[in-house]
Amino acid sequence: MAALVCPVFTSCSDDDDDEVDPSNGHAYVDLGLPSGALWATCNVGATASYECGDYYAWGETKTKSTYEQSNYFDSNNWKGILDDPTFNKYNSVSNGYLELQVEDDVAAQEWGGKWRTPTAEDYNELITYCEWVYTSSYKSTGVKGVVCFKMKASGEYDVDKDTHIFFPSTGFALSESVYYQSTYCDYWSRTLRTTSNTPDITSYAFHGDLSSKVVKLSFDYRSTGLVVRPVLFK
Repeated sequence: MAALVCPVFTSCSDDDDDEVDPSNGHAYVDLGLPSGALWATCNVGATASYECGDYYAWGETKTKSTYEQSNYFDSNNWKGILDDPTFNKYNSVSNGYLELQVEDDVAAQEWGGKWRTPTAEDYNELITYCEWVYTSSYKSTGVKGVVCFKMKASGEYDVDKDTHIFFPSTGFALSESVYYQSTYCDYWSRTLRTTSNTPDITSYAFHGDLSSKVVKLSFDYRSTGLVVRPVLFK
C-alpha cells in the first residue's frame, strides 16, 4: 500500500505579500509574534496552503503505509496503546532527549536551512497572540480548516487583505487510514510529553476542532501519523 498523503494541488505561496526564504524558496508569514517566529504557509509535503501534505509518526522523517506502535522507530517493545514501552532515544527516564534532534525533525530534513518543527511553546504563543477564524471553504477551495490571523486593533478579518496562515483540516493517520480529516487539524510539535501516567508515550501537538470551534495545545501517541507545519527563526 502507498504512503498516506492528501491530494496535491499547486504552488505553495498563495499571496503576493508572502515572504520567501532565499535559501530554499519556502514561503513564510510574519505574524508579529513576540518571539519573532516566522511560520511557513504550507505543511511539509504540500505545494499549496490548503493541502494537508504528508503524515509522519513523531520523530520519523519518512511517510509509510501503516502507522502503529509495532513499527515505530524509537521502541523495540511497543505492541499496543495499553503497553508500557521502553523508548530508546526520546525519553524522560534514562537521560533521553525531550525535543526532536535535527536528524529526526522532518521539517529540518525536508526543508533544510533554519526550518524546524515548532515546539509546544511555539504553538502556545501562536494560539495566544493570534486571532482564529474557522472556515468551511478557505478562499473558495472547498477545504475546511482554521485561519490564524495576525492580531489587529479592530475590524473584521479578511483572508484576501489581512496577514494570516491557514491550517487545513487534516485528521490523523492510524493503521492504514486517515480519520476525522474534515473535522480535526492535528499538527506535531517537536516536544515530548513527559507529564502523564505513562510518560513519553505521547508528544505535544496543535489541535483544532472544527465542530466545537476550539484550538489548543493537545497531544497524541507518538506512533500516530500527523502533519507538520515548519517554523523559522532568523
